Amino acid sequence: MLTVTTPAQGLYRIHFFDTPVVAAFTGREFPRARFPDFLKVLDLKPENLYLVNQKHTARIVKISQASPVPDTEPADGLWTAEEGIVLGIRTADCIPAFFYHPEQGRIGLAHAGWRGLQAEILPAMAAALTDGKRAAAKSLKVFLGPCVGGCCYEVGPEFKSFFPKEYRVPVSKERGCVDLVEVAKRQLAESGLLAENVQASGYCTACHKDRFYSVRGDGGTEERMLSIITRVRLSS
Repeated sequence: MLTVTTPAQGLYRIHFFDTPVVAAFTGREFPRARFPDFLKVLDLKPENLYLVNQKHTARIVKISQASPVPDTEPADGLWTAEEGIVLGIRTADCIPAFFYHPEQGRIGLAHAGWRGLQAEILPAMAAALTDGKRAAAKSLKVFLGPCVGGCCYEVGPEFKSFFPKEYRVPVSKERGCVDLVEVAKRQLAESGLLAENVQASGYCTACHKDRFYSVRGDGGTEERMLSIITRVRLSS
């Protein structure tokens, strides 16, 4: 369903095969100051980029040319059905989740950390893109970008009540761990998505802090990776 390539250093492009979707995420080579350069490499205009004020919630906003949303709007998910609009999410351990519904022609992007997953932002995005029709979720395609992995995400015992199915206590460790990608895949499956339509990058940001920004791996960095998705017109 999906492939990931790195055509330029620090730029990872997601291919939804022969579809009118451009999706990608940055590596460390593109800090905040170079986000415009990242977009230009993809032949996208920085002025078409829409961001929101991320708050670790399950709030999702619809973006359109007729009713643009300011970047101060508190939300953690964006979606659109229009061409040319570039949706953006910033992460550094949380999951950037890319959504595409080929039948509806809708795209979405969600910022999913543990709080967002607990609030079920991914099921909320699936519902937004399918008008709440569970049967339509079978056509949704989702890619889960780099995030902190279960190998590095140590958490307190309270997480056992948050994610009882994914909470683990490794041998010889007092603290537990949670694999956020496992949580995301379970929630999407429970929302009606097919397992073969949900894929993950396989990158742990903390393990690969040489490639990606990681709050845990970098000791609280203020830098973020940018993930984007947009629909473009295919040339005939």
